[in-house]
Amino acid sequence: MLLNDKVSFRMQWPQFAELQINGWSHFAQFTIDVVNKDPKKSKYSDTLHRFWKKQHDWGWKRFMELSKVLDGLLDADTLIIKAQVQVIRFLATLMI
Repeated sequence: MLLNDKVSFRMQWPQFAELQINGWSHFAQFTIDVVNKDPKKSKYSDTLHRFWKKQHDWGWKRFMELSKVLDGLLDADTLIIKAQVQVIRFLATLMI
């Protein structure tokens, strides 16, 4: 996603609207890595976030400037983006 010449990334919990469990939440750690052949020029960021009904997505609005992508991160018109998500905890309250 591009926002004012910035590269943005957003994570969204899948099928959040279909979850019928009252009080569901997922605590997750996720990382984004834009890879360069020179590791010193790669861009990496990580965070922890609690996903729940009213906050089912999270991300970086201004992860990096587009000019940095165009100047050195593209290799043969390819941009390598690595993402890792680890769910640390799942909480739910069943309403019967």
